Amino acid sequence: MTDLNSISRDRVGSTCDPRSGECELNDNSVSKPQQVVELLYLLKLGVKTNLRWIGRDKPDIDAARMTSARLCQYVDRLEMLLEGARDN
Repeated sequence: MTDLNSISRDRVGSTCDPRSGECELNDNSVSKPQQVVELLYLLKLGVKTNLRWIGRDKPDIDAARMTSARLCQYVDRLEMLLEGARDN
């Protein structure tokens, strides 16, 4: 199974707590357009991961719930970036 936390660290340079699964994007590491691209990548990866979690013989609802919570954080961050771009 894909480890969304390690992928997000590698792709975005985010800081992830392996115990809680919470990730924070490091805003200073890349430009805002690049952050948008990377967030879209993480959203796509997370959706595919969730489909695998729920498509198993015995679905892992807790894992899907945790992935969904991260996806919500990514959407919130994407909205902030897009609102900032609109204001400029």
